[in-house]
Formats: sequence, C-alpha cells, structure tokens
Amino acid sequence: MSIPPPLFEGRAWPLPEPSADATFGSTVFSFPSSVADPGDPAEVAPRRIQHAEGYARFVEFAESRRAPVDALASDIAQLIDFLRSEASAIGADTELQASAAIFFGNSIVRLRPPAYWQSGSGLTSPEVGDDNMRFVVNEMIARLPILDQAEAASVVGMLREWAVNGQADDAEFAAATPLEPRPAPLAEHFGPFEMPAIKEKTYIDAAGNSFRYGARWEGGPPEETYSVVSHPERFAPLHQVADALVKYLFREYDVTVEDDPDAASKLSPQQTDVLRAVRLTPARADAAPLVFLYTAHPGVHVHAGVLSRFVFPDCGCDACDETAGTSAEALVRDVLSVVAGGFAERYPVGHRRWLNSVLVAADGSASGGSSGAVEHLPPERLDAAPARLAALTDNWQGWPARSH
Repeated sequence: MSIPPPLFEGRAWPLPEPSADATFGSTVFSFPSSVADPGDPAEVAPRRIQHAEGYARFVEFAESRRAPVDALASDIAQLIDFLRSEASAIGADTELQASAAIFFGNSIVRLRPPAYWQSGSGLTSPEVGDDNMRFVVNEMIARLPILDQAEAASVVGMLREWAVNGQADDAEFAAATPLEPRPAPLAEHFGPFEMPAIKEKTYIDAAGNSFRYGARWEGGPPEETYSVVSHPERFAPLHQVADALVKYLFREYDVTVEDDPDAASKLSPQQTDVLRAVRLTPARADAAPLVFLYTAHPGVHVHAGVLSRFVFPDCGCDACDETAGTSAEALVRDVLSVVAGGFAERYPVGHRRWLNSVLVAADGSASGGSSGAVEHLPPERLDAAPARLAALTDNWQGWPARSH
C-alpha cells in the first residue's frame, strides 16, 4: 500500500548502515547504489534521514483498528496510547513491531524537525534524536506496555519538553557566532612526536580460539558482547603514550608541567579510579590548559580548556573492538589539535546551559563538534567558566613554542 505523503515530511528513505568517517565522534551513512545514484540528483539520499520507510504494515494495522493514522503521526500522546492499548497484538507480530518502531521514530522526528535517524558502532538498533539526545525506539516500544498511566504520561512530557526546549536552543545556536577554531600548522622548529611502540597481543576466547582486537567481528558484534570488557589490560600502553606526550609537550612548548594529586577531585569528584594526574599550563593565558588523568581501567582522560573532557579508550567493551593502538592515535590527535589552537568552547548555551565545543585537527584531517549537558561537575567550575571563556579574544589559541 502507498503511504499518504502528509504523514511525514519529505521522501521516505531506507534506514542507513553505518560507515567510518574522518570526523571526531560522528557517523556517516552509506546507502545501496540503487538508492543513492549520483547520476540522478533526485535519487541522492540526504546525509541525515528524517523520514524512514518501512511503516506501511503499521499503517495498515492502525486502519484496521479504525485509528486515525494522521492523528497518530502528529500527536505523540495519542500514538503512545495506541501503542500501549495494542501492545499484545503488535508484540505478537515481529514484522508489525518493526513497522511500528519506524512509525514511532518518524513521529518523534516530526516533533523536532532537526532530529534524524541515526546508527553507529555499538548500537543494537537504530535511534532517533538530535545531537544531544537520542531515543532507541525499539526499546521504548517494548517498555511502553509495562508503564502505568503516570509513567506513560511522563514519557509524553519528556518528548514534548525535548522538542520545545530544543527549538528554543536551536534559535540561540543560530544567533550565536559559529565556533571556528583555526589551528596553526605545526611549526618547523617543533620536533615530531614519536609514538611509543605498541604491540597488540593475542587472546583466547571462550571457545578456545585465538583472536586480536581491532578486526574481530564480521557482520556486527554479538549482542552479548556489549558492555562486556574481557581484557581491559590491553589499554595499559595508553599510560606510556600519555607519558611520552607529556615529555614531548614540555620539550617543545613553553608549558609548566606538574603532578596535581587534587586534580581529579576538582575536575571529576565522582571519579575514584584516578592513579595519577598531570597538569599542563601553557605560558600563554589564552591557550587551553590540559590535565591528564591516568585511570585504573586502564585509560587516560584528558581535560581541556575549562569544561571539556576527552576519554581514551572511548568505550573499551568487546563489541566496540577498540585497540590500544587506535585509542593511542586518537589520544595523540586530540591533544595535538588542542595544542595547535584547534579547540573552542562556548558555555552556557540555551536555557539548559549546555556546553558547545569544536575540535579541528592541526593537519585538517578531522574535525567535529558536540553540544550537550555538562554533568557531574563542581558548581564552582561551572560558575567560573563563562567569565574565563568571555576573556578569550578568539577561541583558545595555540601553545607558544619553548625557546631552545
């Protein structure tokens, strides 16, 4: 059956598959050649899907129940009531359940048009949302039947608040001057950073088979590998890489380096696994300071500027299949990007007082940004951040070179 165009805005596209991209913490989607045909502009899929196909079965079901389909698409409260009342029938039909999830996701996107469908490494099912909040529609539909009326109303209220608040923040973001850090190319008098050698070890799985992290899964990781960290010790070389980075930065840049045992409690009071903290303060006042936290995981957390934090490894679970080598490369890349002046922060943004940050690699190989709530930080840090950032003339600048 054909879907009436008024239900959701624009053309419906197939759900995307994730693929790697040279950006910080983002995902680009690849599409079948039959869908995305560069020869026909009308057939080129958008980078971000806001209208996913695959909900015809649910529309047919809703019509058989004499439910107003257009009202279900436009009124999230009515849709959730219908999904709850028909949970038994929907849950008994796998195809119908999948179709209902697509319809539900499209309805959430319709609440806040900048939202979009997204997928990525480590996700067991597609999500919808914006860059700050995402909703796993399959899980939400599965949980709706067990909620009481008050809890269901709370879900409706949360979705509506997300949409309204997001629109207000969108307006503030649009009016704000874009964050455009301009990293300086590494000067010739800076020596190159030499990455310590990292030997990736071979491990044995539960079936007795040997494997190495980094290329373990074909066709996606098994569901039981998510949130499981079998060999965290493989990330121990990150401490060695952090040591080498600190020595390199001290040798090449005019920066003060000091062990700061109290740094963890000041930066992340709830983090209790810090083994060592090293603070690097550049001589230039408008250059972003760095604090390296060595964690027992093992791993390295790098606090940059006033409120930002970069975590290595990014996840570390078996499903994500990260290695010490890839995590070390990301650590070096991000630190040198900050040092080169490729880093900018804005806080607070919007009535929810979010942090907006941008990171651009010195060689232009990667860039990315994020916006979101700043959680679990001491109030004094949050209170001091706006004045510190307002004192910057033009974002964080590159670190000054050390005189040799």
